[in-house]
Amino acid sequence: MHVGPPHERAERQATVLGELARSINASLDLGDILQVVAEGARDLCASDLSAIALRDDSGAMVFRHRAGRWRHPRPDLVVAPGRGAAGGLVLATGRLVRSDDVAHDPRVARDDEYLTTINAEGIVTAMVAPITIEDRIEGLLYVNNRTARGFDDHDEVVLRQLADYVAIAIRHAQLLAREQRARAEAEAANRVKDEFLATLSHELRTPLNAVLGWAITLRGGRLDAATTARALEAIERNARAQSQLIEDLLDISRIVTGKLRLDVRPVEPAAVIEAALDAVRPAAESRSIALETTLEPQREPVYADPDRLQQVVWNLLTNAIKFTPPGGLVEVRLERVGASVEIVVQDTGQGIPADLLPYIFDRFRQADRSSTRSQGGLGIGLALVRHLVELQGGTVTAASDGPGKGSTFRVRLPLLARGPETAARRLGRPMSTAAPLGSLSGIRVLVVEDELDTLELFEGILATGGAEVRRATSAAEALAILAAWRVDVIVSDIEMPHEDGHAFIRRVRALPSEQGGATPAVAVTAYGSFDDRVRALAAGFQTHLPKPVEPAELVAIVASLVQPLPAS
Repeated sequence: MHVGPPHERAERQATVLGELARSINASLDLGDILQVVAEGARDLCASDLSAIALRDDSGAMVFRHRAGRWRHPRPDLVVAPGRGAAGGLVLATGRLVRSDDVAHDPRVARDDEYLTTINAEGIVTAMVAPITIEDRIEGLLYVNNRTARGFDDHDEVVLRQLADYVAIAIRHAQLLAREQRARAEAEAANRVKDEFLATLSHELRTPLNAVLGWAITLRGGRLDAATTARALEAIERNARAQSQLIEDLLDISRIVTGKLRLDVRPVEPAAVIEAALDAVRPAAESRSIALETTLEPQREPVYADPDRLQQVVWNLLTNAIKFTPPGGLVEVRLERVGASVEIVVQDTGQGIPADLLPYIFDRFRQADRSSTRSQGGLGIGLALVRHLVELQGGTVTAASDGPGKGSTFRVRLPLLARGPETAARRLGRPMSTAAPLGSLSGIRVLVVEDELDTLELFEGILATGGAEVRRATSAAEALAILAAWRVDVIVSDIEMPHEDGHAFIRRVRALPSEQGGATPAVAVTAYGSFDDRVRALAAGFQTHLPKPVEPAELVAIVASLVQPLPAS
């Protein structure tokens, strides 16, 4: 291919680069831009052939765009370090490669597949530049000649510039796609919000309409005794429905803001299930839906809030009854699964579409959002179930074979361990089973907790174990105690008014060691996710203990932390 005098090359270079810049700024299709680059590389470097290889979804480097008269283009060729002639050498070294005889270049990998391709295409000289984005090679830009004409320093500068333009175009396309996804997600969130507000208005007005309508009719004094009784029953039923709806909304708000409190204790799950069944039985009978139970006797209890656990089961049963047609079946099972217990609610109802199943526990998510939907509700019941189960250390899953094939919900909760063995295993050390609460003698513990009942519980557990305990209801009060009293271990809540546990422990760690800055600390919180644990450890706590707390475990952890941290 004719090279031409320097001024012509400069003009062509300016034209091609200007066209590329305009294409990128105009957000044109990435494939079109890359084809322009391939053509431009062939033109500006006066080469017979050019090509661009890019990573596919699996990370493999494959050829996407070509320019020139390729005799046998192979889209299945994969370039890898040590494989793929000059391109493989670029991937291995991260640097541009020029070769005046690529078929015999000792630096280039000798794999037969590429030598066959090189010979079939008649390629003699080659130059390959890496396309690098954020220090990672995302592609390769090739120019090749079928003659012995090599590539000079000017060609190398041009190819590097073009490779940079490709990197910019790819990055621009990635950012544009990310922006479009974010916009679509925001628009979807707005739609969900608008749909929720419309549904909320409907769900609040519907029972209110019945209450007001019957109240006005009753005031007229013209109803007979039977109709009056029916009116009062309707008023009570709709008032309770509205009250339950508002309470569910408040529960969601408490969960989101971290203000939901649990009263955890040893609970027999069978008794909780029976109570929930009693509450929903009238609704099931009114729709001729059979309720079947299989409750395996459980010798070990679970550690849970009985009211909240009953709320979980009630929500699942109510949901199953709502979406099961008359004459259907709702089955409840209580099963032992290893060291856990599983509550299973299975129905023969309308099932869950496959596209909705991954989002079934999201807030305000409903299968039918149309104005003709047959069932009411705000779409928060299952979100409440998930949050309440996770707050109590459990998991909940949903399964369905599809519309019309029913659904199955499984709530799994850990059984309450007998004795201190669980704590010992978590700490990864042996622990005596004798007198588990008597091992804190002489240890000074500062307990920081704004909830009085929990504060008194922790104080009682630690004092029974032999510790000397001081208590504080705020971070400021705790810092004052720390300044006046030598503390061996701090046990602190995370969710506290004015200043939370993370801010408190950061202030402690800012103190000199002799003023308590190296005091070991335990974070105790109702939020037990991996991210919550990471936040607590990053803030300066030595360990993270999710509520509900087993007494033996709290004692064991405090005992394990009595050795002070080295001063930083």
